[in-house]
Amino acid sequence: MINTYNETDLHKFFKEKYATENQGFTEVKVKNYICDIFTEDSSIIEIQTGSLYKLVPKVQDLSPDYKIKIVFPFPFEKYIENYSENGELLSCKRSPKKNRWINIFTELFGILPLILEKKAILEIVAISISEKRIKTENPVQTKNKSRHFLKNWYKAGKSLNTIIDTKVFSEKTDFIQILKEEFSTNKIDINDFTATDLKKYFTKRKLYLVISLLNKSGIIEFTKTKKNKRYYKLCETN
Repeated sequence: MINTYNETDLHKFFKEKYATENQGFTEVKVKNYICDIFTEDSSIIEIQTGSLYKLVPKVQDLSPDYKIKIVFPFPFEKYIENYSENGELLSCKRSPKKNRWINIFTELFGILPLILEKKAILEIVAISISEKRIKTENPVQTKNKSRHFLKNWYKAGKSLNTIIDTKVFSEKTDFIQILKEEFSTNKIDINDFTATDLKKYFTKRKLYLVISLLNKSGIIEFTKTKKNKRYYKLCETN
């Protein structure tokens, strides 16, 4: 097998699942890329458990010649399993952070335009996962040296607990529908809302990036400025 030595259990599970369901072959070289799954009808399925924007060059290069589906397992809930360095389970607790369908927009930077341009279909799988962490005696840095402050643990992979739901996104209306459902649940006016109405879903740093993404993608539309606040409405779905 090619390039499987660094796969997480989560990625491996979904790759095998979708390869079986679609009668596909795994780890197939197409042009200059290794594709997760190549089906008998010459379609490509990519399983992405990391950042979606990393797939942008591959999708841009391969989409003129192949149909591409991106499968994105998205954690709606997470459990943290802490292990000692000798493999003993020390604790298991549920993370207080939960995601909803509206939270997918924080993951769509870079890839959303390609979905709307019909260069790929996005299938998001809402899941519950367990994240394995190894406790260490001394503070350690991550392999990619991303920590500003060292911690006494490191991640050792993710495993799937259960699949909660699955949604396919191929049209602008699919994304608009997610917002309509969430707005209806929380009594947000789809024709008159501000960034403040969405602050419960996103961090302050990502909130205005999401607003900009939705506006540029034609999912929401700027309507007016009132008392230094910018107001928006959902674009029509008809």
